[in-house]
Amino acid sequence: KQWYQRRVAITAGIFDVDSPTSLRVCKDVLSSASVIGFDSEWQALLDPTKPSPVALVQLSTHNTAFLLDISRILEFCSDDLLTEFVEDVFTEEVVLVGYSLHQDFTKLSETCQVMGTKIRSHKNVVDLAIAHKHHTRAERIRRSHEIRELVREGKPLPRSDSVSRTTGLARLCEMMFSYPLDKTYQISDWTRRPLFPDQRIYAALDAFILLPLYYKLTQIFHPTPLLDLTVNVSEIPEECKVVASYMPASSQPTSSYMLRVIVDVPCQGLGKKLRHLGVDCVILEDTQSIDDAAKISLAEGRVILSRDGNCDKLVKLTDPGRVYKVLGKNATTQLAEVRKHFNLVVEEDDLFSRCAICNCPYFLTMEPEQAKALKAAQATCNSSTVEQMYDVYDRRKNFVETISVTSDGMTQYGVKLQLHKVKISKFAETKTFWGCYDCGKMYWEGCHLQNFKEKHNL
Repeated sequence: KQWYQRRVAITAGIFDVDSPTSLRVCKDVLSSASVIGFDSEWQALLDPTKPSPVALVQLSTHNTAFLLDISRILEFCSDDLLTEFVEDVFTEEVVLVGYSLHQDFTKLSETCQVMGTKIRSHKNVVDLAIAHKHHTRAERIRRSHEIRELVREGKPLPRSDSVSRTTGLARLCEMMFSYPLDKTYQISDWTRRPLFPDQRIYAALDAFILLPLYYKLTQIFHPTPLLDLTVNVSEIPEECKVVASYMPASSQPTSSYMLRVIVDVPCQGLGKKLRHLGVDCVILEDTQSIDDAAKISLAEGRVILSRDGNCDKLVKLTDPGRVYKVLGKNATTQLAEVRKHFNLVVEEDDLFSRCAICNCPYFLTMEPEQAKALKAAQATCNSSTVEQMYDVYDRRKNFVETISVTSDGMTQYGVKLQLHKVKISKFAETKTFWGCYDCGKMYWEGCHLQNFKEKHNL
């Protein structure tokens, strides 16, 4: 796992503040700063009713992090010195930058009233969590529009190698600088002294990273100052509010042969029917999770069709532009719903152009006599090395290749044609048989095609 690290020897820029002398040094350095990063750490307790005072406050400039040992400062520093410190450091001109600051401010006020009260009343405070929400919302809206256009045009969706599992400050760092913060020591014993070296680096990085993020987001939101952003994420440009929570409907025709989707377990029946329409559809297996759906969607550029509570989680793992929430109760109504939503155009050549079992679009073609001979060989367990050549086409009659098949129905790629499932009577009724290139499932023209067309108004 790769984590974000500053390209400086950060251990040389970390200073402990645990005495009157070190507090004065800290004040002298910070009083000349225009932007200060702020974070704090406290002991995580299983019982939330028990008090958990702030153990450490981190204050940083662009190249220096001060780790304030609050318990020792309260023990050895007078109220007058603390008052002098906060008034000289947190002047009206200083911008204080943090992430999800409400709980930090509350905890600090309970632990050190002099410092907590001053910081809590400071006016120039930028909470990057608010900017993070605005940026995430704007990015999802942008991607929704892009993906809607790609689906309409029948183009593949953008691909990604992985699904991020980071949240909060670590996720914002990953979004801005490609690597997340290492949060291994977030829940550790912050009351022990001395701190472990890795704890000191963790604490310093949490403060160090705030300033690069502040400057990066300032550029992104320009000309709107970060100080003007509010908690209400809905306060975004009016044109963005028309975008639905999930993938919006397409107003332009979409070829079923060009649509690429993945359906989760509750929509497996829908998935098979979509394959009958020629849609490139991956069906999630019972043993797979929605995390797998998100990974496949990002890796292969597919739209996710899902039901119930899975949709909200999938949106968080991917984005709204990749997820369509299916409302129908059964596969038939779901198919009609999806056809309408994507404005699907289904041509005659699209019908049954994919294997309903494995999604493969390629088929071996054979005459009835050839299929009958292969079935007879399989029935007598007559495994033979005698081979015949068969052409492989897609169901749109595009030639793919010619492959060899042994007399007992085994292709050169080790796929056994499932001729044992074909009734003898079908050989006299059918002109052509198709064997799935990947799984060996056998197909032939019969009443099922006409029945499917009538049932779904095709």
